Amino acid sequence: MASFPDDVSARHHLLWRALTYLAAAQLYLRGNVTADRPLQAGDLTASPAGHWGTVPPVAWALAGLAVQDLPVRPVIGAGHAGIVQRGYAWMTGDLGELRPRYARTRTGLEALCADFPHCDGLGAEVHPELPAGSYVGGQLGGALAFAQAAAAADDGTVVVPIIGDGEAETGETAAAWLADPVIRPRAEHAPMLPVLNLNGLRMGSASLLGTRAAREVDAYLAGTGWRTRWAHVRTASLDEARQFGHVLAQALEAVRTGERLVLVLDMPKGLTGPGAGTPACHKTPLPDPATDPRQLDELRRWLGDYQPQRLFTTAGAPRRDLVDALPRWPPNPPPQPPASPRPVQSEPVTWSRAAEDVLRAHAERGLRVFSPDELASNRLGGLTGEQWVTEVLNEPLLAAWLLGHCATGNPGVVITYEAFAPLMHTALIQHAKTLRLTAEGHRWPSVNVVVTSLGWRNCYTHGDPSLITTALGLADPAIRVYTPADPRRATAQLDRMLADHGQINLLVVDKHGPVQGPADSIDAELDHGWATWHEPENPPQVVLVSIGDLAATQLTTTLAQLDVPARHVHVHEPAVLGDPGRWPQAIPHQQWARVFPPELPMLVVTTGQPAALWPLLGPRGHRRLDIRGWHEPPAPLPDSELLRWSGMDIPSLTADVHRAARTAREAM
Repeated sequence: MASFPDDVSARHHLLWRALTYLAAAQLYLRGNVTADRPLQAGDLTASPAGHWGTVPPVAWALAGLAVQDLPVRPVIGAGHAGIVQRGYAWMTGDLGELRPRYARTRTGLEALCADFPHCDGLGAEVHPELPAGSYVGGQLGGALAFAQAAAAADDGTVVVPIIGDGEAETGETAAAWLADPVIRPRAEHAPMLPVLNLNGLRMGSASLLGTRAAREVDAYLAGTGWRTRWAHVRTASLDEARQFGHVLAQALEAVRTGERLVLVLDMPKGLTGPGAGTPACHKTPLPDPATDPRQLDELRRWLGDYQPQRLFTTAGAPRRDLVDALPRWPPNPPPQPPASPRPVQSEPVTWSRAAEDVLRAHAERGLRVFSPDELASNRLGGLTGEQWVTEVLNEPLLAAWLLGHCATGNPGVVITYEAFAPLMHTALIQHAKTLRLTAEGHRWPSVNVVVTSLGWRNCYTHGDPSLITTALGLADPAIRVYTPADPRRATAQLDRMLADHGQINLLVVDKHGPVQGPADSIDAELDHGWATWHEPENPPQVVLVSIGDLAATQLTTTLAQLDVPARHVHVHEPAVLGDPGRWPQAIPHQQWARVFPPELPMLVVTTGQPAALWPLLGPRGHRRLDIRGWHEPPAPLPDSELLRWSGMDIPSLTADVHRAARTAREAM
């Protein structure tokens, strides 16, 4: 093995010691944070909280990357490693810029340690506004897929996902190994180097890959198309830093020439801390050193091994040689400037042609379409084979790809069956949390999901509109749900979604193209989220509300057969029905009273679940409210029977309207 520069190895080892010390200090200290004197019980936090086990390997990988003379973008798979990110950002000064109380001084470090794990609203886990924070995570399994999409859209920066044992045994990660040639074709892909930390343990027991012999790990990854290089770390010594640096440099060079290579970091969990290599080191290996003298002695030895006096000045700031080892990771690329939505088609359109036209127009601005193997089924088969279209039958993988692509400043969309869309809800919730955590979230391209092939027209196992219920239940203004009445409205909304920023957009559309709505209200629906479709000649006795295309079709047909004067309102965005105090786009109270008078019965028909609407409509306090929508069938039913089962067939709706109007008259 050729020699690796001693100065680089020394900087790696120095930075690793600092990162691990700062992580342990956040877990345990509230005073004497640079250990200028022997620790006393009064220096310690009363209730240590956080995660230690993932710190040493993540810090080892980050320190090794920091001293390489290459532009790299780390993607931290373990959200619990945010404690490492906090220490890194404190040393670079990024943390102090975000929160001045955590300045790069003794006072700032004392505040950081005393505030951990809440950290002045930053929390304890990976944060998007700090270095190496492009992937916040929050659930295991998405880091590799996120990094793949980020690499595919990047400009040559080497993307380095750091993947732990627990993540490696998720289905999402397993699929991502296999799917790499799909998202990153060899002829054009940007470099990516996964670092797989195999320490033999997940949280509390042996992990699947970590307990396999090296040759079995090699064979497993080779079977999915990857070569391996191993780095063994047993004591975190300077010599091991030198060996790791050599292997890392070779691996980075290999991936820059097009190899699919995994760097396997064989490093015990919680190395250098108490209980290393055992489940006891996952969280706080010393649970109560403030009251247990034996644990206090062990904590003194543990922290002293990092030689903090050689890391920090007497003023509590990082020493100059430590600061010099801290390049700042590149920030997230800026998004494309917003596109101007195209004019709405003046004539009725079909979903297939119009949607494909919209997607092709945005592909010129970096759009990528991700879908299960169902584009043709969703009547978008004309897109199959386009370089900017990727189909893999794994929704969690697609969601991670979507987030990784959007993190590079480019627009993206997942198009999937309604039944399978709920598989993405955890990733979307995590992205909603990411948007809340960063002031720059409004600049990121919106994350878009098109939900089609509705359960109303599909087989029994393919009926599940619950993603929309979950999304509305979060009451997050950044999550926008759209329920257009026809393909013309749906494609106009899709065009807007792909051009906007800072949102999570969910579009529900029936690929079969139901009855076309009135043309004169389209702009109002797109701009304000609702419009009145029909106003009777005589004062209305009931207000009918449709939400979604199938609901619009059913109510339009019912209204044509009624002898009861009824107002028909179509809701393009369900959140307009909510309380204006919580939903910025909601109908103001004064206007609400005019459109939905409290003395008139209100019958709402939705393509989704009624459970999605009660939290919106409940605070409005309407006394005569009824909701019809998806009602889970007891067994497979034909379309017409499913409508009847849910109370959405024409005879049932007609009877509901007559009953509501009669009750209202009797109450007068």
